[in-house]
Formats: sequence, C-alpha cells, structure tokens
Amino acid sequence: ITVVTTPPSPSGRGLELRPTEVQIFAEKHDLTVHTPADFDSPAFLLSFSKNPPDFLIASGYGKLLPQAWLELPKIMAINMHASLLPRYPGRFPAEWAILWGEKETGVTLVKMTERFDAGPILAQIKTPISDADTRQTIYDRLYHLGADLLIDNLPKIAAGANKPVPQKIPSDGIFYARQLTRADGFIPWDAFNDQLTTNNKELSRKWCALHPWPGVWTENPEGKRIKLISLTPPTIQYEGKNPIPWQIQPLRS
Repeated sequence: ITVVTTPPSPSGRGLELRPTEVQIFAEKHDLTVHTPADFDSPAFLLSFSKNPPDFLIASGYGKLLPQAWLELPKIMAINMHASLLPRYPGRFPAEWAILWGEKETGVTLVKMTERFDAGPILAQIKTPISDADTRQTIYDRLYHLGADLLIDNLPKIAAGANKPVPQKIPSDGIFYARQLTRADGFIPWDAFNDQLTTNNKELSRKWCALHPWPGVWTENPEGKRIKLISLTPPTIQYEGKNPIPWQIQPLRS
C-alpha cells in the first residue's frame, strides 16, 4: 500500500508546517507516503508506472487527478464519496444533507472520471440522519461505513462482479454540496430571535451542520456579533438535587 496526501501546510499561531492526519497515520503504520504539490509531474507518474497498483482509491483528496493517473491502475481508479450520489456531490456533503433536512445519507463508490463525483456507481451504503447528528458524528460514521464498503466490494470489483451504473439525475436535482463560507452561518437578528423561540428545529439543523466552523452567528441591533456556542446547557439541576450533565437526561413530561 502506498499513500498519497496533500503536503504539510502552515498551522497555528507560529504557522509551522503540519502534516495531514493521513500522513501522520501512514507514517505511524510504516506505510510509504508521498505528499506531491500536484500530480502533473511526469517523474512522479513514472515512479508508479514501473509497478502500477491494482487499485487507485481516493477519498476527500480535493483535487482532480489527470487522466494518466486514472488509467494507471491495473483494475480501476475508485473514488469514495460521503453522500448517496448523485445527490450532494462536492466537498461538504454531510453539512448540506443536514441543512436540507435529509433523513438519510451514506457512502458511494464510483469509478473515477475527470469530473468530480460524476463517475458511474459501483456500490452504496446508507445510514439514517437523526436530529442529534452533527457533521462530525455523520462523518465519523461514514468513514467506518466507507472502509467496510471498500473491503466488501474490492474483491467483487476485481472479479468483474460490480458493473458500474451511470448516475441518473433525480427529478428534484442533485443539490451540489458547495464550499461553505462564514456567511452561511449568519442569521439576521429578528430571524435569530424567532428561531430561538418558535422555529428551533431549523436553528438546530444549522448548528449541527455548521459547528464549529463557520458556526451560527448573528449581529444585534448595536452591531455586536453573537455566536451560538451550544444548543443545550452543559448541566442542569432539579430542585433539591445536585447538578448533572444535560446530555444523559431523558425527556420528562
């Protein structure tokens, strides 16, 4: 196994170069790891061409691979995407699935093409989205589901049992999961107060999708920015009882 990830990038107050979590994991497990600035280097491609891999598998890499790389593996180049394609192609699928109130999401394996998340589908697995799910809980779950999906399907793909199925655009569209910006977390002051009292389900979805960044925020009439840190208090206290964590308490009528 050879791992390819993005180069170390400046991080923290000192802007020290920090490797990606993928690089840290690969080195910890004594895997060969490369961190090219791009894939256009003929020498880099040539180093793999001498002994091409059976599969090229990409997940969350964020860069289009040149056609020469897609043709490199002996069997197939595969992309693992964190949504039920063709819905929510793009970089932030779980966040937008929460924002749009989806009841389920999943992982899709596609044969890679020169367009992001557009290749024919090889396999999918679904998982429900609960009201308590956040972007982090969903991605944590999808990473494990995606790993299992790969392990189950790579032998089938190698044997030719999984036939790629072209994506069909649903009648209600694909809902592209575009880049998030700070503006996506903004709620006008009047709407913010309304959502706190009468429309809190919409506010909850927004917080679950956008916390901790870009976060949910507003500006009061004086122009002061207010950021919503939590939807629930860390502790509660019943009369005559000691304070207890809110999260473990059942609903009481």
